[in-house]
Amino acid sequence: MRPTTFVSAFSALVTAALLTACGDPLSLPPASLENRIDTLKLYSVGQSPIHLPSAFVMVARQTARLDQLVNFDFVYGTDAGGGHYFLPFAAVAPTPQTVRLPGFLATGTDFDAITVAEQVGYLTRDTIPLTVGQVLYVRSAVDPNCGIGTPYYGKLHVLGFNEAEHAVLFRFLINVNCGYRGLELGLPKK
Repeated sequence: MRPTTFVSAFSALVTAALLTACGDPLSLPPASLENRIDTLKLYSVGQSPIHLPSAFVMVARQTARLDQLVNFDFVYGTDAGGGHYFLPFAAVAPTPQTVRLPGFLATGTDFDAITVAEQVGYLTRDTIPLTVGQVLYVRSAVDPNCGIGTPYYGKLHVLGFNEAEHAVLFRFLINVNCGYRGLELGLPKK
C-alpha cells in the first residue's frame, strides 16, 4: 500500500468515527433563544436630534444611536418630498464586501403568515422605500459570535409614521439563533 493511500484511508476512517460519535454533523444545536414580536420606533437620520435612535441592530433586537456605534444593520430616513425609507448598512457606508450584507426583501405575504425566512434576493445597497402596512424580510450582517458564518433573519411590518417626530413605528421578529431561519413565535425548529 502506498503511503498516500494509507493516509487517505486513515483520514477517512477517523472522519467516519468522528461523525458517528457526534451524531449528524450537519444538524444545528438546539435553539436556545425564543422568537418574539417586538415593536419599536426609529427616528429619521438627519431629520432628528442625534440623541434619538436612527439605527437598528438585529442581533440585539434594539434601536441604537449613530453617535454611539459604528456597526448597525439599517437606518431609517426621510426626504423633503415626504418619502420614508430604510437604508441597509452598505447603502450608508459602502463596503467592498459583496456577500452576507444586511438587507431587505419585499414580500406580499402577511406578517403573521411568514414562518421561514428567504435566503436570497435581499437588497443590500439600495434605499428601501416604505409604506404603511408594508412587510419585509430582513437579514443581518454576519455576527462574529455565530461560528458558522451566517446572518440572522427576521420579518418586519411597518405600522405607521409620525411626521412631527420624523419617526417610523414597526413590529418585528428577529431569530437570533445561529443558523436558524424559522420566524414563528417560541423556540425555532428550522
